[in-house]
Amino acid sequence: MAQSRAAGAGHNRCCQLPLAGLQSAGLADGSQPYDGHFLRWLCDSCHQYVVPDEGATRPERLASGAYQSARWCRYFGLHSLPRVWRGAAYAGSCTEPCAVGYTAGDRCFDYHLSTGEGATETICWSSQAQRRRGGCRVKTALVTLGRLPKGLDICRALNEAGWRVIVAEPSERHLCGLSNSVARTLPATAPNDDADAYLNDTLDIIRGEGVQLVVPVSEEIIHASKLKRHMPNGVRFFGMDHDDLLLLHDKFAFSKSAAAIGLAVPETAMLGSPEADEMVSQYRVIVKPLYTCSGQGLRFIERGDALPAKTSQPMLVQRALPGRHSSSFSVCHEGRVIGTVIYRPEILSDTVSVAFRQDRHAGAERQWVEQFVAAQNLSGFQSFDFIEDEAGESCAIECNPRATSGIHFVTAESLAAAITDPANCRSLEFRNEPVMYQLWPTLTETQKSMFRWGAGYGHKMTTLLGAKEANFSWRDPMPVWGQPWAAWQIMRDAMGNGVSFGEAATQDIAWFGDPPSVG
Repeated sequence: MAQSRAAGAGHNRCCQLPLAGLQSAGLADGSQPYDGHFLRWLCDSCHQYVVPDEGATRPERLASGAYQSARWCRYFGLHSLPRVWRGAAYAGSCTEPCAVGYTAGDRCFDYHLSTGEGATETICWSSQAQRRRGGCRVKTALVTLGRLPKGLDICRALNEAGWRVIVAEPSERHLCGLSNSVARTLPATAPNDDADAYLNDTLDIIRGEGVQLVVPVSEEIIHASKLKRHMPNGVRFFGMDHDDLLLLHDKFAFSKSAAAIGLAVPETAMLGSPEADEMVSQYRVIVKPLYTCSGQGLRFIERGDALPAKTSQPMLVQRALPGRHSSSFSVCHEGRVIGTVIYRPEILSDTVSVAFRQDRHAGAERQWVEQFVAAQNLSGFQSFDFIEDEAGESCAIECNPRATSGIHFVTAESLAAAITDPANCRSLEFRNEPVMYQLWPTLTETQKSMFRWGAGYGHKMTTLLGAKEANFSWRDPMPVWGQPWAAWQIMRDAMGNGVSFGEAATQDIAWFGDPPSVG
């Protein structure tokens, strides 16, 4: 039993049972290391959180019904199964929030507990072993977007690893704002409304909240990467420099750099060039913006047809390949791939996959990724889209230097390790789920196919009923249940402007800037 830090607080100490005892008492699911950290109990009489009296032994507590199930507070972000404490002396009562870790305004607090003997004991009540007794300082991570499901995976992973997670988000409503893994959401100007204001807002959050780690999520990474040169000392940005990211996001520059090291890519040329005219005379092609996401601006041109006229927006022409599509998601560090997920679309909404199947046997794509990452010395989240050519060889059509839906297949523990300590993380662990889907868009696609012949209604319904929802957790159910409410503004913009949900979700954050110079 740990000794109290405060003199005279002997009857108000931390309950530190061994792991086996905790499991027997129904306090742990075995997935978290209980090693000397504090458990926090809800007093059934005063409804304050206190530590139980040390006088009763564990068998006496169990025999007297001391551990009662089902009452606990998700709002405060607890992650194990704390039980209502009954039948013990309530020596302590909450007096004031303290700044040991969480701060006023967060959903979670540390407290000073009065022992009733004039002494005060600081209680750090996280269920994570990383937050230790006595003056522990919770590290703070800033996630730079909260509206997308992949951001929710990042928030949960960091929170379960013991970090205080805050989110900067232009939208008033967003998915991660419903999660008990997020301590606080703070507004930031949308970068495509005012790029300078976005940077200033985000830097103010970093300084004001004591952020140590900044984790970008999606298309906002190109804007957020400009923070690196302005962040205070001791703050780490999980990602690459702005100019390096631009060369990956630029579809033409990416294709040329991959071809230069002998990796398979489709023929690609800039619209308006002689090479583009020659290509369309021989093959079916795709015309798309140099910078795009979520399938925005794609056009198929049949062989021999005229290409569109060149416009002020840079466009490229790429040979259309006939084979299967696949995508990858990797976490990298200085040219080393920590882990890669290869997955294939199971259900599509326009060109965006909303249900996906993991492919554990896709060795060719995995090898392609490892070679490119090593050659370009990449770090952070890196994702690629592949299509097979006539011979069955997988060719990379574009790089997405950000998180994609493959992140759902990664366990929270290994994702957190790869983000917080990439230099020492050697591999990713994957969830034992071959297929996963996002509930609301998959449900929408299933309903749309119900009365359309050949639209795959049976397959979609089988996926909906038999596969795993990517984000649902009984420990944090509100993001999935409340997603229609959280995403209402995006849905309204999509319907009002006649665009896809993916386009509406990224139009204020995606990078549409000038292309970099490529030597």
